[in-house]
Amino acid sequence: MTPPIITPKKRIALLKALASPARIEVVEVMQISGPATVAEISAQLGRAADSLYHHLRQLEKAGIVERQGKRQSGGRSGAVYALCEREVSADSSQESPAEERAAMADLGAAILRLTERDMRTALTDDWEPESTFDGMHDFPLVQRTKGWLNPDQAAVAMNKIQDVLSYMRGHAVCEEPGKSGARLFALSQVLSPVPSRRKQRASHTETEETS
Repeated sequence: MTPPIITPKKRIALLKALASPARIEVVEVMQISGPATVAEISAQLGRAADSLYHHLRQLEKAGIVERQGKRQSGGRSGAVYALCEREVSADSSQESPAEERAAMADLGAAILRLTERDMRTALTDDWEPESTFDGMHDFPLVQRTKGWLNPDQAAVAMNKIQDVLSYMRGHAVCEEPGKSGARLFALSQVLSPVPSRRKQRASHTETEETS
């Protein structure tokens, strides 16, 4: 959840800190599993622990995570990191400063890179040995569509998307995934106005002329 009061400078710092697939994954580990040490995050992500310290420092500097004491993990004592807010998000609009909108675009690109990686893994890996989950042939669900929406209709679409996201957040924690038969799913969402082809061509032409 975005803090009630957040300055533009703070929002930009938050967006820039999140604009990394690795840091998004670190945040997701804590959303699902709660406070964790570097060793525990490393084990869940299959990443070397040494590669995570830089990302955690960036998240801590932006006020996304904080240290909460220490605990033994893997035979060693390590700092415990926790999210400052359970839900981490930052929204921008066309009225936001250009730097903020650029940072939001970078965050979106990072999310899509992570989504592409998950999707390719899902399409190439054989999941059956890992789970008896029925209907896996229906996933991943990959779709894109366009529609003409007035402001009221766009608001309805946004509310429906938020309902799906809320449903997913309600199932972020599973105490015994092996026994429940549940699998971990990821949902990425992008609802974006589409610039006219005329504007895109004009922007491309201006870039060529000034380069």
